[in-house]
Amino acid sequence: MTVTRPTYSRQTDDHRYGSGSQQALRARNLQTLASDLHDNGPATQRELAKRTGLSQATVSNLVKILVEEHKAITQPTVSSGRRATLVTASST
Repeated sequence: MTVTRPTYSRQTDDHRYGSGSQQALRARNLQTLASDLHDNGPATQRELAKRTGLSQATVSNLVKILVEEHKAITQPTVSSGRRATLVTASST
């Protein structure tokens, strides 16, 4: 008995899903987060997740990228009696 496994074909799968779809999604989510910070001001990561509709894990990962790119600043804070991270858009 021979078992065949599906293989990835750039020609067919890229057409169906869009070339670089993961990168495009990350770029769109980064833009959503940066725009929200600019338009609505500082917020905790949890608040950003609620405001943008992104998951808390996604927001956490994207905040790290924004900080690395010097587009956001984080600082520890307390929200509802729990540790939280306040995210502020960078002025640069």
